[in-house]
Amino acid sequence: MFGHSYGGLVALETAVRSDTFEAIVLYEPGVSVGGSIPTAWMPLYQALLEQGDTRGAFACFVRAFGAGSLAKLPRWYLRAVLRCVIRKRRWEGRYEPLLAADLAEHEQVAACDDHVASYGAIKARLLLLGGSRSPARMTTLPLERLQQSVPDATVDIIDGLDHFAPDEKAPEVVAQQILGFL
Repeated sequence: MFGHSYGGLVALETAVRSDTFEAIVLYEPGVSVGGSIPTAWMPLYQALLEQGDTRGAFACFVRAFGAGSLAKLPRWYLRAVLRCVIRKRRWEGRYEPLLAADLAEHEQVAACDDHVASYGAIKARLLLLGGSRSPARMTTLPLERLQQSVPDATVDIIDGLDHFAPDEKAPEVVAQQILGFL
């Protein structure tokens, strides 16, 4: 089984409840440890979605998860920048349809905060992958804690990759890691 981001959390929760899998590979699973994945943005995000301000909601999300100066930009400014960067066709076809699901996924991540110890019941071999260009809250903390909890877990941080490597930036590199493990 393979899981990326929220799919990684789903894989972990499934593996705790079932001995179906012999091997699991996760790339930066959406595991929050002690609130390491922020949630304070969610009420405003939801309110903006309800008001129909999907770009404002996305700006709220980007601010919450952005690194450095991106996280400090005023939401109105970030909203305008994102509107220039993500053209209408791509926005409507790719980003906007996923906004409600993004909130639902992060609500589940928050509900599973600090479930790491329960993952110790996983019997499958577990390969935990991350990218060296991803924030520590997505790699170092959750992957180390998972490795400590799951009896047969290995961590591999891949140099030069970020959170979007499995599906957008380097799927062939991630696939090679998966094949090598399986």
